[in-house]
Amino acid sequence: MFIRCTTTRTKKTGETYKTFRLVESERIDGKVKQHTLLNLGRYFDVPKPQWKSLSNRIDQLLTAQTDW
Repeated sequence: MFIRCTTTRTKKTGETYKTFRLVESERIDGKVKQHTLLNLGRYFDVPKPQWKSLSNRIDQLLTAQTDW
């Protein structure tokens, strides 16, 4: 699980902006597949050095919920 920053361009004005997503990778039939778990939006202001610890903590919380 990791946080991805994606640069996007608007169709109307051509202005670029960044969006942030929480993404999970898994291997299916020998190929790596990635899917978005959570869209964090345009105004995600957590400093990049903390992204890994944040994604690890979210993973811990999600794993704890499935153990019930």
